[in-house]
Amino acid sequence: MEAVARLRHYRGSAQKVRLVADLIRMKPVGRALAMLRATPKGCAPDLKKLLESAAANAVDLARQKNADLDANLLHLVEARVEGGPVIKRSRASSVRRPQQILKRLCHVTFVLEERPEPAPEADEVVLRVDRVGICGSDLHAAYGAGDMAPEGTIL
Repeated sequence: MEAVARLRHYRGSAQKVRLVADLIRMKPVGRALAMLRATPKGCAPDLKKLLESAAANAVDLARQKNADLDANLLHLVEARVEGGPVIKRSRASSVRRPQQILKRLCHVTFVLEERPEPAPEADEVVLRVDRVGICGSDLHAAYGAGDMAPEGTIL
């Protein structure tokens, strides 16, 4: 079952909004909301509100169809950002020439879908990652070889 939420004529360029939408695409809704809360972009609160609306739409749609829906299994399967109309304004420039100002708008569409947690097959195993190192200094900090970071901090 798919739930859709649309934000039309959003006052922001599609390029800037697409940067944030690319962060949360194909993520579970809970993780995507946490990422949007921590994102310092100007459009992040509006996309968070849209994602919450899409989740509410999914719950409402399931209630109308008398279907069971686990909100923890909702994933953002599609986050589409398309360019919208452009508002054109002019501003006085040098030598009394008008300079055109383009105020770009965009349309944002979120599609949520309930996806079950993947179960390992008979010949597969599930690994729990305790620590991941990116470079040598991270490994030194993880194993206590330096005074860089205490254990348990995210590097």
